[in-house]
Amino acid sequence: MLKNVERETFERCVAYVTLRPDDFSMEDRVEAYVVRGGTVQFHTITVTYAPTRTSRAYRSALPSAWSGQFRKDLDGGVFY
Repeated sequence: MLKNVERETFERCVAYVTLRPDDFSMEDRVEAYVVRGGTVQFHTITVTYAPTRTSRAYRSALPSAWSGQFRKDLDGGVFY
């Protein structure tokens, strides 16, 4: 699951738009791709808002970098 700092950032984003964090579920899946000279690792964080069943996936090389796009989606009303 997500690290505490990521969870706190997520909860601040959700609170800002007055939604409940418990109405969301998150899954962090690590994907590794073989490239010349090694591998590149990405995190795919899938966030689902239960009341509307709306789901979005955020892909990032850094596990904490997805929260900016998540915040934009929340501000834009994507989940509700």
